[in-house]
Amino acid sequence: MRFGGTTTCLGLSFATALALAGLLGSCSVDPVRPESRAAGSETMLPLLSVSSGMLAEQEQDARIRLNTSTSADGIALFCDGLVEMAASSRSMSDREKKQCKDSDRSPVAIPVANDAIVVVTNPSNPVKCLSTEQLYGLAGPESAGFASWADANSLGSSADLPDQPLKVLVPPSGSGTLQLFVSTALGPTAETRNTDPKLRNDAVSVESNELVRSAVLDEPAGLGVAAVSSAKSWKDSVRILQLRSDSSADCADPTESNVASGAYPLGRSLSVIVDRRTVEQDQTISDLVSLLLSAEGQKAVAETGALPLDPSQLKESQRLWNTVIE
Repeated sequence: MRFGGTTTCLGLSFATALALAGLLGSCSVDPVRPESRAAGSETMLPLLSVSSGMLAEQEQDARIRLNTSTSADGIALFCDGLVEMAASSRSMSDREKKQCKDSDRSPVAIPVANDAIVVVTNPSNPVKCLSTEQLYGLAGPESAGFASWADANSLGSSADLPDQPLKVLVPPSGSGTLQLFVSTALGPTAETRNTDPKLRNDAVSVESNELVRSAVLDEPAGLGVAAVSSAKSWKDSVRILQLRSDSSADCADPTESNVASGAYPLGRSLSVIVDRRTVEQDQTISDLVSLLLSAEGQKAVAETGALPLDPSQLKESQRLWNTVIE
């Protein structure tokens, strides 16, 4: 299994897949059925790797080549017909939908898990909770040049951020995690202040969630953005901050119930995108999506650090999937 835009091929048994992790870009056995291809969000790599391994245990000839980098890359490859499935941590843009239409692709996004964008800091930082207004003050376009957390107090959201060195650390620009952080965490305040919803231009981009963790540990009061499915495995090495939608709301942790209820303001869906007109011709991809939406698949979601769909969400995803395969 290779990270950061490279490839893994999953087939035979899950144990075999893990043994080959990071070593091979394709499998060495002759397939009974064609090898399927999937690409997209790094956030979804653990879930897709585990579920692909589970499928391979059940179907010995099921083989999936998985390329992970960003949601944008996966969707582009899907629209160009180079992969049968895209993994995305955000909704498709209008431009991407047009790209698919121009390529005679008919995409349908099936939510398979919930996730949350988390804001992390060094444990030595006394800050424990932030509002989205404060996030805008720290990471939004008007904060360019702010060198201290306390500088954000000048934007009027509050006056209680400490005078500590500030460095904002974020995933790469094509990342669904970053794009959703900008639209969800920064967007509402940007709208009220009549500014563009965008990241401060001096934020530091790092290549992966894991590197966000390393960078935050190197900064006594660094501010990092990552996916909860990754951050859960970091234990207490960094502090996952509580968030609230405004100064009057309660601080909330990124738990399954808080994300589903909206109490935690930076929740999102993780989806697989398939072509409505051709997915039935790919038994492996079809069976993988069905597995993800089963009780066994949702258990795997939890085990890999993501958040399972709540019962109503799962029912709706299953209904949507049935309209595709019927």
